[in-house]
Order: sequence, then structure tokens, then C-alpha cells
Amino acid sequence: MYLEFGTETDNHVDQLRVNIDISNWQTVDDVVMGGRSRSNIVEADGVLRFEGEVSLENNGGFCSARNAGLWDLGGATGLVWTMRGSSRDFEATLRTAEIPESTSFRCAFRPEADWQDFDFKFDDFRLFRRGQLVSEVERPDPSQLVSFGFLLADASPGPFWLELERILANT
Repeated sequence: MYLEFGTETDNHVDQLRVNIDISNWQTVDDVVMGGRSRSNIVEADGVLRFEGEVSLENNGGFCSARNAGLWDLGGATGLVWTMRGSSRDFEATLRTAEIPESTSFRCAFRPEADWQDFDFKFDDFRLFRRGQLVSEVERPDPSQLVSFGFLLADASPGPFWLELERILANT
């Protein structure tokens, strides 16, 4: 499976295809804190599918998935993610080399069942640590991306799904 990282200028897309092995993804759910939510990542019809069920039992309530690597998207102003999914309040997550493991940059989105392009500007991401806002000012450095993924922590129990078809970088 491939995700396309690229830049779009004047009706031309310069793309870098990056092999995203499903085995390089990991899920991190509230079970790390005693919760009972569960999720997994699979490849389905050539797209990445994040699915599971959020449980509020035992003070739980979140599911997340992320990939690791090193991407230098210096000069980019944001990312366009082509997705569809359950109509719930998800967050796109980014990590950079200079922030601690328990910290991520987040930007909210709400998918629908039909494919949509979500234009995430790096200026729209906010820094969080363990669910708490850390900084309204600090932004991700696109030349130091080490992880990207999804988080569902909308305080609503029940099943969910989210599919990712493509990622493009905006310049």
C-alpha cells in the first residue's frame, strides 16, 4: 500500500510515493490506562482502514493509530488527507522529532461516508500532551515529521471507522 506525499502547484502534482506497510502502524487505545476501547488498522480495497469501538468504561474513551518514519516536507504549508468515515469528531495527529513521546500536534475534523479532502494547514495544529492543550503558539516543523495518525476521543461510546486514501503536501 502506498500513500502519496507530494506538492500541488499550477495543476501539476509532484508526488513522492511512500510505501506504508500496515505492520508499521500501531494502535494505542485507552487500555494503556485501564480502559476498554479497542481498535485496529487494516488494508481494505487499497486504502488504510482504522476501525474499532470506543468504550467509556473504566474512565476510558479513546482510540488512536499512528505510523512512524521520517518525512522532510520543509516548505509545505499543510497536508491534504483524502478520507471518509463515521460521522464523529476525529483528530489528525502529527509528531515531530523535537517533541516528547506523550505529545502530539492535533487538528480536528469530522468525516462523512463519502470521500472528502481535508486541508490541514500546519498553522491549524495545536500541541497537546495526554489530552491537555500545551501550546496555542507552537506549530509542527514540516521538515521534522516522525509520525502521523488519527485520534478519536469524542466522549461518545460505540463503533467507528475511518479510511485514508491519500496524503498530499501543500506548498
